[in-house]
Amino acid sequence: MAYMTNCCCGCMTVRTGTKVVAILSLKRSLQLYLEYKQAPDREPFYRGDRESALLFQARTGSLPTRKRHWELFDTDPSCRLCGATEETIQHILMDCPRLGARDLPKINLAEYLGLPDDPVDTRVEHTESAKRRLKLWDRLCWQVDKHPDSVQRNEGPTENI
Repeated sequence: MAYMTNCCCGCMTVRTGTKVVAILSLKRSLQLYLEYKQAPDREPFYRGDRESALLFQARTGSLPTRKRHWELFDTDPSCRLCGATEETIQHILMDCPRLGARDLPKINLAEYLGLPDDPVDTRVEHTESAKRRLKLWDRLCWQVDKHPDSVQRNEGPTENI
């Protein structure tokens, strides 16, 4: 298995899979990506917008969730929206009641993020759904962080913003 990477001068080089896998396995945040992604490649669902950035962060385990902040800074890991025990990528995309029902309730987290090597159309459908949910989460968390006194936790789904 070989991976295309950028060299320091900007040209593309091929690295053998074992070296890349060894490097990726050192990063805890990349465990989901490493488990499901066979080879990095150009993805059809990145457009350079905020939703694409959120999707990239979720796929690489670097989404700024409360659980991640807790691991780094020892803060409260509970969900900002519903008060659940931990605000994780899994919770945001699959379980948070404040974000409403998922569009695709029967798929797992890796499929939702478009990581398995399914057909491109299937991955695009899954990731577009994930992007919508991440965008809603991002907007609601911004409001919570900006106006913490006006938040009512442990309630049902929010209305569209």
